[in-house]
Amino acid sequence: MATGQNEKRRAFLANLAAIAASIWAAPKLLAKAAAPQAQAKRHGPMVHDGLIYISGQGANDSGAVQGSTIGDHTRKVMENIKRVVEEGGGTMDSILQLNVYLATLEHYEEMNKVYYSYFPNGGPARCTVAVCGIPGRSLLEISGIAAVVK
Repeated sequence: MATGQNEKRRAFLANLAAIAASIWAAPKLLAKAAAPQAQAKRHGPMVHDGLIYISGQGANDSGAVQGSTIGDHTRKVMENIKRVVEEGGGTMDSILQLNVYLATLEHYEEMNKVYYSYFPNGGPARCTVAVCGIPGRSLLEISGIAAVVK
């Protein structure tokens, strides 16, 4: 009976070590950004297959800024986010939380019209603030976290 308990104990400790190793494993780079930072990193497995940390996406992060309105910029940013999350194995419904940084709060309502078109069920938790400057002439930047479950 003591041998059976020792085997169970060894198996438990081996599983615990494997979980700890996966938690502390180096994050995987998902996509390269035009700017010096990564567009996203994936970390996992934990409870999910992994978490995707989405770097701030501006309207200029995957090429030149298209259009001049907040609607144009929001659409471009949301397409960047969608692409990054899908490359990591997720969907827009995988997104847990987003932070929206606007060049001015005057763009809030128009940004929301485009933003919520990507989330017909209401979308993830969100914070929206106005900031004094966004790199690359983008009118907004959005960052966030997605959980990938396969």
